[in-house]
Amino acid sequence: MENSIYEQYALVASQVKELQIKQKLLSLQCLAEMESNNANQMKADFGTFSTVERKKWTYTNIVKELEKSVKEQKKEEEENGEAKFETSKSLRFQVTK
Repeated sequence: MENSIYEQYALVASQVKELQIKQKLLSLQCLAEMESNNANQMKADFGTFSTVERKKWTYTNIVKELEKSVKEQKKEEEENGEAKFETSKSLRFQVTK
């Protein structure tokens, strides 16, 4: 196969993975530099970088038990046919090891 669409896809997937790793490292470096300068925002001709805060919630055991109960109920409804589903097609690619 002469540079088939599958080969092209595999190449792009590899490049994306490498770029995501590079982006994560650059993100950490940008955050460190901004923190050392006590800056929440950095503007440049090509865009604006801003620090953002996100909340990560930790719930009580009551909520965890309710979630477990809901998960079990979902599984039961899937098994007995009460729950309905839709299917869609997508492409999955695995790198040969």
